[in-house]
Amino acid sequence: MKRPPLSPRVVGPNEAAALLNESRDKTYGKLRSGELPSYLDGRLRRIRVADIDALIERRLAAAQSEQSEGAR
Repeated sequence: MKRPPLSPRVVGPNEAAALLNESRDKTYGKLRSGELPSYLDGRLRRIRVADIDALIERRLAAAQSEQSEGAR
């Protein structure tokens, strides 16, 4: 029986930038500011995919809030 491929639970900054569809510089800015949490695994910076998803959800909620306030 074949198992479905596993999704990664953590990614590096380059993969995070690709998932967020933004430059590495912007992603590193979010890491420095704490907007996007990360941790060091030895010498490697790691970002949980769940934290990337949470950032996207916060962005969507803020955009929807701005749209609803602009419609008033």
